[in-house]
Amino acid sequence: MKKSLFILLVAIAGGTIISAYGGQADEGEPTKVAEAFLKAMQKQKFKKARALCARSSHETFDNYVNNLNPENPYPYGAPYEIGNEKILEDLDMARVYYQQEGTRKIITLNLNEGQWEVDFDKLQMPSFAGIDEDSEEIAETPSQHAQRHRAMREGRAPEQIARAFLDAMIRTDYATAKIYASKSSESALDLTATNPEPTLTGYRITQVRVDEPRATIFYIEDGETAEKELALEQDDLGNWEVFFTKEGSTETPLSDEAQEQKNADEYREYREGLSAETTAANFLGAIARSDFETAQRYASYSSQMPILMLGAAEENSMSGARLQRVEVNGDKAVAYYLEGEETVEKELKLNRDPNGLWQVIMTKDEGAADAVTNPAEQKQRHADKNVAVRRDRSAEEIGTAFLSAFAENDFALAKQYASYESQTSIDMLEMSESNPLKSARISRVVENGETATLYYREFLDSTEKTLSMNRDPNGFWQVILNKDSEGNID
Repeated sequence: MKKSLFILLVAIAGGTIISAYGGQADEGEPTKVAEAFLKAMQKQKFKKARALCARSSHETFDNYVNNLNPENPYPYGAPYEIGNEKILEDLDMARVYYQQEGTRKIITLNLNEGQWEVDFDKLQMPSFAGIDEDSEEIAETPSQHAQRHRAMREGRAPEQIARAFLDAMIRTDYATAKIYASKSSESALDLTATNPEPTLTGYRITQVRVDEPRATIFYIEDGETAEKELALEQDDLGNWEVFFTKEGSTETPLSDEAQEQKNADEYREYREGLSAETTAANFLGAIARSDFETAQRYASYSSQMPILMLGAAEENSMSGARLQRVEVNGDKAVAYYLEGEETVEKELKLNRDPNGLWQVIMTKDEGAADAVTNPAEQKQRHADKNVAVRRDRSAEEIGTAFLSAFAENDFALAKQYASYESQTSIDMLEMSESNPLKSARISRVVENGETATLYYREFLDSTEKTLSMNRDPNGFWQVILNKDSEGNID
């Protein structure tokens, strides 16, 4: 009640009464709110302008105002002329067009509980200036991208597309490389183009694997011995295209099983010939002396991030861990240990890695090791726990809810819409000083069978970025978030 009265008083003070109505999007209302906002900004009445913005964009608005440079021309100071209004009822969104200093600009508003609110995040996106008011698209969609390059892709096998892409990379002809790459790869290619030196001088293809709608091309660069991978998928027209990552790598992300195998191979020399008891003792000993790098040698791939998180904590809660005994049951074992002066034993589970050697299983639970069964059971348990918020919701609804949770710094809520494997990545983001998804706004979601791609933009960045989605064990959509040790999000 107080909130509604406050909004009404702010509107009256600006000479405009903003009605609170339910459901129906009345024509003219978005224009009134947009004009009130522009008037407030023109007179630098920032408190009033902020009240007309969506709460989710208040932080962006505050940052904008706080960083205004008095030595530079004030962007909102020039006279303006309000133009047409376009209401997109199916999206609960409206666009109000206006002219300022010979440039057509746009204010985007969202309908929230019957109230039109300025979306300041979208207002500040450079890509929103000069939009054709008859256009429904902000940027070229993957379907349009596929159609535009259809002639160069049609009828060509994955290996042919891969060779055309790699040959273009050798020539540093990134415009041609984009013809054979996905729409989401363009920003990565633009970033690569800033390097004056070619990133690839030569290659030879070693093998080709096709499992429609995906394919993997394995190749070795000239002067190298390690095999690399080039990921391809079929575009919306059924033609093949390359997926190129922002880091300049075209390697396909490894599956959980492949990651576990890689981890087992990497630490094989440290585990070979050790009993479950010795493995547990080595692990707890390393943890007790805060030697987390050594502890990782005796732990599963899924345990690596929890170990890093324990190392990043202000206090090592397991610094006094002492092994008491180990009980072995086939390929599984339980290590019982005490912490500090405590007398109640805690459990640490072990199993055999893909090479048949003992490894510790650890998850983050208030800084301590927690009992874990196996990845499949953990994924099912996580899906069952969050079935109420996921049931019968589309991929777009789940993606929007996930990003909205990040906008509010509600990491606990974000976890409900994310996969089991994403939980530690979200924990790491919560612990970091910055939230890279704070200003992320969803552009669209493209579904492809059991998987989907969520496209989003960040504040002051017109480049579309992506997150992957898939269906959880119960068949409901979930977001997959991966954060590497340098803070990059995949």
